[in-house]
Amino acid sequence: MQPRPQAALVTLRNAQDDVLLSFEIEITPAGAVVRGRAAALEIDASTVATRCDEFRVEARDRIELRSGGVINQEAQAGIRVAGGDVEVQASPGAVRVRANDDVQLLGEQVLLNCDRQPPLPAWTGAPAALPAPVPRAGHAGDAELVDALGVRTSSDAAP
Repeated sequence: MQPRPQAALVTLRNAQDDVLLSFEIEITPAGAVVRGRAAALEIDASTVATRCDEFRVEARDRIELRSGGVINQEAQAGIRVAGGDVEVQASPGAVRVRANDDVQLLGEQVLLNCDRQPPLPAWTGAPAALPAPVPRAGHAGDAELVDALGVRTSSDAAP
């Protein structure tokens, strides 16, 4: 144990002087600061509760959350998830999205009940031309409404 002004430092080392465990308690005007360093930290308890103004976890490799029951996330201001790839999977089960306001899906392609079609090989050439327009007789309803909707008809095609 090394006394310090307004702090105490406890360090355990092995015979080769490699740090196995360090534990530091520093008393500051804002309150006590506890720092620890170890190869691993395991907690086995029936309940772990934290209360703080800010909670931050930084991992160099990955973070896993597992539960034999339910995982609940709740925030007063909002929840944001960002990543290179974001996947939500319910297996078995359902995915439900409920909002009091808009639900917006933005993407290069929004695929519903289908997989992305693989790109055509370069040797296939340009994609085929659009099919010929449907003759006006093929449209049911008011001709003015068909025109207002901007539907191309064979009578619109250039001679």
